[in-house]
Amino acid sequence: MPHPMFKPDQAEGETSATASLRAFKRSMMLHRRLMASLLAQDATHPAQAGCLHALAHADGMRQSDLAEVLLVSRPTVTTMMQRMETAGLVERRADTDDARVMRVHLTPEGRARAARMREIVLEVLELSLGSLSETDQAELTRLLEAVNANMAVALAERGADVLRHCGLDHMGGDAR
Repeated sequence: MPHPMFKPDQAEGETSATASLRAFKRSMMLHRRLMASLLAQDATHPAQAGCLHALAHADGMRQSDLAEVLLVSRPTVTTMMQRMETAGLVERRADTDDARVMRVHLTPEGRARAARMREIVLEVLELSLGSLSETDQAELTRLLEAVNANMAVALAERGADVLRHCGLDHMGGDAR
């Protein structure tokens, strides 16, 4: 049920841009709730799922790089690593070249859980986008990439970093 202050049919003063943003935000919120409900079945926190996903693609990441990829602070990653280490999903090892740097590696259980998280992501994609035609999916991707490019340029113009791990480092100039 929508919040009474933000009724979905509220149109007074609404532009097509605000309607698009509202629809996008609602889609992201519903996506997150669906993902969380499926992850709960595996007793996995969404942040841990993101961590498992990142490590499945780049095992042995530095904790500081993991914090950047996950968009969280370094202390948050440290706490998450402690919990995931206790659960037997990851192990932290000192870097072979610099013992001050901690690298995070998936354990066999962590790799198995990462594979399960991939299955859940595919299930969410099927539930959310599976009913759209290939043409509609391609159009949605095209539109979202155009929005992403606009935001990356706006961030770069303001001197803000464009996140490398979001695939926006190809923007050129200061967009990094």
